[in-house]
Amino acid sequence: MSKLSVTETPENHVFYFDNFFTSFDLMKSLTEKNVCATGTVRYNRMNSCPIKTDKVMKKEERGASDYRFDEKTKLFAITWKDNNNVKVLSNYEALEPQTT
Repeated sequence: MSKLSVTETPENHVFYFDNFFTSFDLMKSLTEKNVCATGTVRYNRMNSCPIKTDKVMKKEERGASDYRFDEKTKLFAITWKDNNNVKVLSNYEALEPQTT
């Protein structure tokens, strides 16, 4: 979080993280500071978000997805199956589009 002070107006930027940095607590803190961010996330850093686990997603077809939106924290979580399971947390992205 201290590195955000390098940017004069972090609320005018969008930050992207990989799963090494992303956590539910970080995203919640950034939301409180009006900073937009999105990042891939490890399942164990999602604070018990009721989203399908890796074990369940492994049994799904490629392209399957599950998502949740937390009204209280305004965080959006999505998981989908590609070659591996991918999980993303965001405080500004939406569900659509799901195809490329």
